[in-house]
Amino acid sequence: MKIVVEKGVLVSVDVDYEKDINVKEFAISDGVTSLADESLAHLPLEVETLYIPKSVEKIEEGALFGEVGNWESLKNIIVEQGNKNYKSESGCLIDINTNTVILGTENAVIPDGVEKIGFYAFRQRAIAEITIPASVKEVDYQAFACCIDLKKVTVLGERTNLDYLCFISSFNIEEFNLPEKSDYEFVNGCLVKKSCETLLLLTHNGEIPKNIVKIWTWACVRYFKDVVVPDTVVDFAENAFLMLGGGKLISKKGSQAIEYAKKNNMDYQEI
Repeated sequence: MKIVVEKGVLVSVDVDYEKDINVKEFAISDGVTSLADESLAHLPLEVETLYIPKSVEKIEEGALFGEVGNWESLKNIIVEQGNKNYKSESGCLIDINTNTVILGTENAVIPDGVEKIGFYAFRQRAIAEITIPASVKEVDYQAFACCIDLKKVTVLGERTNLDYLCFISSFNIEEFNLPEKSDYEFVNGCLVKKSCETLLLLTHNGEIPKNIVKIWTWACVRYFKDVVVPDTVVDFAENAFLMLGGGKLISKKGSQAIEYAKKNNMDYQEI
């Protein structure tokens, strides 16, 4: 493993995936003050413990993530006592200055008082359930993307904003609890934004509600199952069905959904 540090900035970690396959712990060297974008994007998938010294003052938003989840095995985050910018609490790495969870483990409990769940924070983590405290104002882009083990989600805040793609590809969710006054609802196995009648997520066993007008990007990510699209749907975001694999789009003859299927060379069935 080759670690490149320039003037206190961790620039990159180059991994030999054959030699470093059994690496379970990764410690950022004492004296490193900043983590550059994508600097930890290619760590071995087997890393279970991340250690951050008190010298670290800045972690760039993209420092921890690559094209695939490289924290799938993460179980422990240790921040050295005395770090004024970051802390570890209940399995979460928290940016103290912005009160944001920027990385979480598979057994994390999001602390009450946190205001944001950051970009990719739990992407591809093997979590079965998660509770988002009422203090959280925003759940960022792909924060819980590709969490295929995720079955239960509870959002406690009435005004918590969910990025349209924050749960993308987490299609095995069975229970999604939301406050009555939330602008979101979970109905027929679908996560819906009520104010714009937009489908954000179709789970594996879900059925699109008949009042839906728009289907968002990557909302229909499930495999080997047909999807019935109501003729109320007249607006399709780019790549709404890009990752629908093995199933057909089924809708009323002459509907916008059928036209969408034809235009995008999808298998379809008119009813």
